Amino acid sequence: MRKDKSQSTIIGSLIVIVITVIFGIVILSWGMSLFTSQQTGFNSIFFTKTQMLLDNFNIEYTYENSSNTLTVWVGNYGQTGVQIISVMVYNSTYSYNYKCNVMVPPSGLSKITVNGLQLAKGSVYTVKVVASDGNTAVSKV
Repeated sequence: MRKDKSQSTIIGSLIVIVITVIFGIVILSWGMSLFTSQQTGFNSIFFTKTQMLLDNFNIEYTYENSSNTLTVWVGNYGQTGVQIISVMVYNSTYSYNYKCNVMVPPSGLSKITVNGLQLAKGSVYTVKVVASDGNTAVSKV
């Protein structure tokens, strides 16, 4: 009689251990998948911020040569070259999109001459420079 009681205690203990191990594996698996998804999100945010530091450009100076020509100087403070693909000049009544292909070197300055404008004297215009990766810089003239 005593032998049966000790066997049922051992079997009961084994069942409890197996159930505990199964729950542990399930919780560990869930925790690892949660950790992986969080790491993916952090990597995405980190990559975006790093890319913004690499592509740090700005409109340094803009001046109107005549009513149909505008000169835009673009400075690059980043660590990689920036490919400028478009310069937009607009206000509430006028819009002009000038397509170009100008490379601004790292820590460099490039000049873009926008031709074909029809600017009204005394009006304020917004100048927007667009890079190939979609980043922009904006200035008023």
